[in-house]
Amino acid sequence: MEVWKQFIPVDSIGGGDGTLVFVQITFFDCGGIAIVVSMSHQIADFESQIGFINAWAATCKGKSEFSRFSFDLANYFPPKDFPSSKMLSSLMSNEMFDTKLLVFDKEKLAALKQAAISSSGSIVNNPTSVEVVSSFIWKHFIESSKSKNSGTKTAFAATQAVNLRPRTSQPHLLKNVFGNCIMIPNAFSNDKSELHDLVSEFRSAIKTINGEYIEKAQSGDTYLNDLSSLLPPLMNGELEWCKFSSWCRFPVYDVDYGWGNPMWFCITALPFSNCATLVTSRCGDGIEAWLNMSPDYIKILQTQMELL
Repeated sequence: MEVWKQFIPVDSIGGGDGTLVFVQITFFDCGGIAIVVSMSHQIADFESQIGFINAWAATCKGKSEFSRFSFDLANYFPPKDFPSSKMLSSLMSNEMFDTKLLVFDKEKLAALKQAAISSSGSIVNNPTSVEVVSSFIWKHFIESSKSKNSGTKTAFAATQAVNLRPRTSQPHLLKNVFGNCIMIPNAFSNDKSELHDLVSEFRSAIKTINGEYIEKAQSGDTYLNDLSSLLPPLMNGELEWCKFSSWCRFPVYDVDYGWGNPMWFCITALPFSNCATLVTSRCGDGIEAWLNMSPDYIKILQTQMELL
């Protein structure tokens, strides 16, 4: 990660001066090129970011046919007041954490799916790769936290960012909208940490973000109230929160500025602990999980992966 920092335009998004987008291009002696884009989450989610990058690449090649953005997201989701500073502080941690890459190839994904289906008492059908990887990471995060904090009563939650564009009752309205068009539902372990239980919890939480829920959030404070309810236990240390974001199936390897498609796409260090970003591997049949967690948790996950 220290080597990668040479290619990052700033240490943190915005650089302290309010700038929303930074780009750094690095040319290597071998002829390779690294392009790093740092874009503030204040203005864009990942779908908007990768749309921007692909439109930029298409323009470089002289193409005029690419997705055009609309910038009217506020018409559908008017800005609301929210104690974002408190939520941000709950995401930060004073603990030391590492950024590591774990690769789940197709064999490991198959093993996890089979484990989720065949476990005693499982009611899980056709688990997705994202579901089983997220649940595997969350499972060992829970078990490690319980072991580390023995005797302390702590609840466990996990979030998975959900893209609203295809989930509204009128998906065509938000198809190419630029901005933060996401919601973050919460799954709770309910004292269970079996893989199939956590897959079910993830699935149930994500299913709550449907057309009806989104309409309520547009016209009222339903979503903000759900987020706000997490703040007291988070601030009091009564809730351990594991954050997930899936960038799987986004066309990151379709980007072509005229030099060909990327050999590798990756994220850089995020200033948050207990989070995982999932990216489809270049071959298309695996998942790369970028973890920001304590070294102890990562060692446990690496050990458990070897057992798959």
